[in-house]
Amino acid sequence: MSPENPLRDLLEREAASAPPIAVPTDTWRRGRRRRALKRAGSMLVAAAVVGGVALGSGLLPGTDDRAVPPADSGGGLGLPDHLHAPPERMSDVDPEFGGWMREEVLRGDELAVGPAAAAWVTPGGLPVVVDAETGEHHLLDLPHVVSANLEARTFAAPDWQPLALSPDGARLAYGTVRFGRDGVISGIRVLDLITGEGEWHRELAGGAGIVVTRLSWSPSATIVAWQGRQTREWTGSSVGGSTAVVGFVSPDAASPALVVPAGSAVVASDRAGAYIATPTRVGVIPACPVGSRAGESFCGAQWQRLPLAPGSPVGPAAALSGEAGRLAVSGRDQSGAPAILGLLVARGLPFAPPLDFSELRVDRPNPDGRTLAPLGWIDDDHLLMMSGDALGSAATLSVVAPASGATSDVGVVDGGVGIPSVAIDLVTLDRPTVERPDTRWPWSEERWAMTVAAAFAAVLLLLLLLLARDASTRRPSRTQRPRR
Repeated sequence: MSPENPLRDLLEREAASAPPIAVPTDTWRRGRRRRALKRAGSMLVAAAVVGGVALGSGLLPGTDDRAVPPADSGGGLGLPDHLHAPPERMSDVDPEFGGWMREEVLRGDELAVGPAAAAWVTPGGLPVVVDAETGEHHLLDLPHVVSANLEARTFAAPDWQPLALSPDGARLAYGTVRFGRDGVISGIRVLDLITGEGEWHRELAGGAGIVVTRLSWSPSATIVAWQGRQTREWTGSSVGGSTAVVGFVSPDAASPALVVPAGSAVVASDRAGAYIATPTRVGVIPACPVGSRAGESFCGAQWQRLPLAPGSPVGPAAALSGEAGRLAVSGRDQSGAPAILGLLVARGLPFAPPLDFSELRVDRPNPDGRTLAPLGWIDDDHLLMMSGDALGSAATLSVVAPASGATSDVGVVDGGVGIPSVAIDLVTLDRPTVERPDTRWPWSEERWAMTVAAAFAAVLLLLLLLLARDASTRRPSRTQRPRR
């Protein structure tokens, strides 16, 4: 018999008199479910946080998600089959200090981007060059580039491209402007895209300054022809009055500015400096003295009349083949139909008349009435051409055989690009364009903010749902009896 234990006897009496407690049969199952929900909620919150961090890091300014390997299986340099227009926000300018705001814009030593396949300026004046190896679209802050000048952009139009790539894509020529003690100093600068350094620079004299609107290289990349507007007044706040002018420059020479009719086109030539096509005729720029005007006798040089409709503009783009000396300009023939005009020009010594225009005809009628722009001769018989409904709209890149009219579409150009400059030596008949990855521009700050807000709202909603679930499990069961 066990000894008496008052404490144990007391506990036994209390237990015998206590009311029975009813434990729900699903208590264990509900506890396991609640634990699983908590664990799943924690995992979802962690995943949301990790995903938000990863997403945010990909959208932060300065992130370059466009640097992807080229998709061209054959390798080598080439012209992409799609030229993408950067979003307008990439051309934003700091309203207080000036200059491009985006960190994606390359400056200084970053200008050594390597050979480029195409180049243009955005409607906001920001220079763009397309990497010939990867297809990446580089945004460049070029020193004193004229397209960055707000007053100069009053002349901006879809055909305004004050820069040009050399045929091999290694150098970029562009118009410049800066304000000195004596007023505006305008000119043309050549940038080496391999080293990122300036190669040479020539000033342009005339009026209060010349706004360069378009450039072209000679086939051997020794001469740069230009066209632009000679101003009567150019200050830091306005540009007053202008006249159409053309000319050419080289590392050691420059022609005088030649006054021409509006709606003309110019193209550089190794043998004759440059050729100018006006709405009525074509001739040689160096044969024209300073101050000459359209309609005068240009130093005895022969001019060939073009079969264009009266008052019809030509250009603004023109292309010259290196070997055959064949000039292509766009315009309208006497019937008013847009066409590519094929010409044989200047087979004699440089600047020596008479010019040999042994062939002059409309090579490729354009019954669809599309706007045409020759970008360069692939060889003596094939031309790379861009065609669209209007300048500045989306366009098609095509290889054209002017003599036969045969056409093969090889690429597209986004609206807003205008008429790009193309490194024509990188374009061949068997490989006119190459496939490159699509350009992906960083999201805008507005889209980034909306994405973060949406992710935060989703996480908050999930936490509220978990709290509501937790509160519901804390309520007492209807089968549980209260103690007395």
